[in-house]
Amino acid sequence: MEDDLERFLESREVPKEDIRRMKRDKCHSTNKETLLQRLKNKIGARKMKSKTKVSGTPDNPQNNMARQRNRAGEKTSRKVEIGWLHFGKNGYSQVRTNNGGGTRHAKLAKTTTVAQIMELGKGLFFPDGHSTKGPAEDFTFEICDFKMNKIPMDNTVGQMYEQTKLKLLRFYVCTKEGASTDHSSSEENQLIEDEEENDLLEDASQMIPSQICRIVHIHLTMQPRSKKIRTTSETETAESPGPSHPFQSTPTDSKKNTSEVSLPDPLFDEADTLIWDPDDDLVVLNLNVDEDADVTQSAEVSGAPTQTIHLLLPSGEDLLTLDEQQSIHEEAVQTAQDSGPNFPSDSSSQLSSSTSASNPGDPEATKRASICRIKVVGDLLAVFMDSRIINMTLKMDFINEKAVDDAGVSREVYTAFWEQFLEQCEGETERVPRLRPDFSEAEWQAIGRIWVKGFLDHGVMPAKLSMAFILACITGIESVDTDILMSSFLNFLPPIERSAVENALRGRIEEGDQEDLLDLFTRMGSHILPPENSMKSAIEIMAHKAILQEPKYVIDCFSTPMSLVKLKLPDKKSVLSLYESKKPTGKRVMQMLETTKVVLSQREQATLNHLQRYVKNADEAKAEKILRFCTGSSVICVEKIMVSFNAETGLNRRPVAHTCGATLDLPCTYSSYPEF
Repeated sequence: MEDDLERFLESREVPKEDIRRMKRDKCHSTNKETLLQRLKNKIGARKMKSKTKVSGTPDNPQNNMARQRNRAGEKTSRKVEIGWLHFGKNGYSQVRTNNGGGTRHAKLAKTTTVAQIMELGKGLFFPDGHSTKGPAEDFTFEICDFKMNKIPMDNTVGQMYEQTKLKLLRFYVCTKEGASTDHSSSEENQLIEDEEENDLLEDASQMIPSQICRIVHIHLTMQPRSKKIRTTSETETAESPGPSHPFQSTPTDSKKNTSEVSLPDPLFDEADTLIWDPDDDLVVLNLNVDEDADVTQSAEVSGAPTQTIHLLLPSGEDLLTLDEQQSIHEEAVQTAQDSGPNFPSDSSSQLSSSTSASNPGDPEATKRASICRIKVVGDLLAVFMDSRIINMTLKMDFINEKAVDDAGVSREVYTAFWEQFLEQCEGETERVPRLRPDFSEAEWQAIGRIWVKGFLDHGVMPAKLSMAFILACITGIESVDTDILMSSFLNFLPPIERSAVENALRGRIEEGDQEDLLDLFTRMGSHILPPENSMKSAIEIMAHKAILQEPKYVIDCFSTPMSLVKLKLPDKKSVLSLYESKKPTGKRVMQMLETTKVVLSQREQATLNHLQRYVKNADEAKAEKILRFCTGSSVICVEKIMVSFNAETGLNRRPVAHTCGATLDLPCTYSSYPEF
């Protein structure tokens, strides 16, 4: 048909180009018709599909246009993360990667149990049974979830994913010092020794029938100097959950010491615990006794040989006085020494970190305070308004800042306090407090306690607070001689007036100095310049007024709490030495740097050289900033700063400081000192 039409058109002398164009137009229209027909077929198929769903007739899977189902939930394994939490004096804290911890990733079957995960964690963090914290047999192991809650050992990974609905589960292997013992093997010995204790009590009552006796059962222990003495009272069973008590063991250690005698709960009271440490020998007596009760109390050291001594104490109307308790302690120590063992001279006790409400003045009590950084002066003053805070262990943290106080946060708090407080004082290089209408005697004494507490606990003190002022607070105004007074006064003045006063003291007053001296004397209350022959004495009187007389009320308030540091700072020489040792310089800070590794690679040694060069050439202000970054304090309060190295690059290449351990983590990927 098409060929006939083409011959007809050629016979009529139609150009070939027109014939070819007509062929193309026909093909194009045919393609459009084909596409339109396909579209109609698809629309018809969809209509048929909808009718099939309404009628309930099963449709053909090939015509089903729905997506295939996600079969990720049918996988037989899931990924998990495993971390390590170790119990220290501040509670549980995560062990870092460089200490053998960190976060480990594993792909486990859904049927894997929590007990199997614990064994996997032991293998990861305790390879061959050893870790940076010690051998595995020295610890008790537990496992908890991301909420720090204990998990039943028979739970599986699949069940945990179904319960939490998380994309990635995280488990923590929790370790605590003190290996659990075999309970079944010690029950028989426990019963036998309980009977012996009861027989002893009965015999003691028969020996003195005319008196009611209190029997104190003291376990005196001996342990090497490098070990810490822990005092525990085994009154908690293995099933009793809850926070630890100063004289209670952990649940896993409830049967460790089989020679203990269980006491009724009413006999124990944390408030009646007295801790004695004369001659550095530790004996802990818990003398909370009812009138009609015989008491057996113990102080135990885990893992050390124990010796039992029984003391008979005559009963009275009240509890024993301090002198009586002291004599009992001395007798117990002497008896133990005569019988054989010698006790270490520097023993220490580790008690609970919770504060006893009934005995807040306990030297071993712990108080926790949360401080707002922008209101650090007011918040810290509120904490130190209580005079008993000096005898407590103070742990602090900043609000909305995640950190654990292991000395670094406390140093940061004290430094931030003095930084804001000194802004409200007068002076330049050295500053002197001035009376304020909103500060009474209680507030000034609280500031004195902050000075004492920061110095005694962490070695933190405000080096910019006038040396003559602090010397007057500790040893009295009469101990401040002229040399110290004039040195503090010159540092109290701004640089221009300081130069004029120095020239006047040397007897060489220049023309420009007279105007500066007149301004200074006018501000101090004198409107004329004294003659040159009496200029020195007039300046000394002015210095005495500015540094000592005007803040005399503050000195009197500070002197009460600062009397506690007279043992460490007994005289003027010790105070001057303290100020000299606390001021940082570039060379001093450089000498504090010490690497964690003995042998360094070439890149690490080059980076260490860059760091030493940078620190050594720093002025006093920059040295304070470096020290503040590494230790949390702007004065020297640690012996050394540990430097470790990493291979970070790009945006991750930056120094990281850990103020609690005074550690600087430094990248070793710098190619030159300018890049450093």
